[in-house]
Amino acid sequence: MTKEYPVSFKGKPIVTPAGNPLVVPSAKLADAITAEWNSLAPKAPKSALKFTPIACVAIDIVTGNREKMLADIIPYIDTDLVSYRAGDIPELSIQQSAALDPLLLWIKGHCGISLITTDGLMPVAQDADNQQKLDAVLAGFDAWKLAAFAVAVKPLGSVVLALALVEGRLTTEAAFNLAHLEENYETLKWGVDDEKEQAMRAKRNDVDAVGQFLAALI
Repeated sequence: MTKEYPVSFKGKPIVTPAGNPLVVPSAKLADAITAEWNSLAPKAPKSALKFTPIACVAIDIVTGNREKMLADIIPYIDTDLVSYRAGDIPELSIQQSAALDPLLLWIKGHCGISLITTDGLMPVAQDADNQQKLDAVLAGFDAWKLAAFAVAVKPLGSVVLALALVEGRLTTEAAFNLAHLEENYETLKWGVDDEKEQAMRAKRNDVDAVGQFLAALI
């Protein structure tokens, strides 16, 4: 039987947005969530929390409506960024192939998903069985691992990179850098864009939070 660790703040149980008790599966994660609440400034927004939102996804969304969440995420495998190359920029395209092709080999060996690459942004028809194969892999995830995966998809912009992160194939740093090869290329070529840098820092914080959340589950 899995142990449960309720989390409280100032002597009161913390509840999720749906009103469920915030109960997590490891003492380490409970301690991390307690610590982030204790360090929260009096008037700081709840968005400053990084572990609590992922736990709430696990409790409210994954546990409460797993099938709908999967139905929203799984189709992204057909337009995953690891399939796209900047054909009009040969130097960048070469970098993308060198960095991302090993991930294509990994996911094919890991769960049989075969992705076709293409130049440019126009969608390319992918194997019709890919969604079913991804669904089969995610069926083996518990609510906590699936929540981490789901949260990682948006800042990485990739189901494949999120899966590789959650499965331990990539570190948070490696996953983030692979997700932003084009942005990093543009920065080196034309200099820093402050607005883009700010957006990337926010995404990096989200990816790091997922990595730390996963480590706290052990």
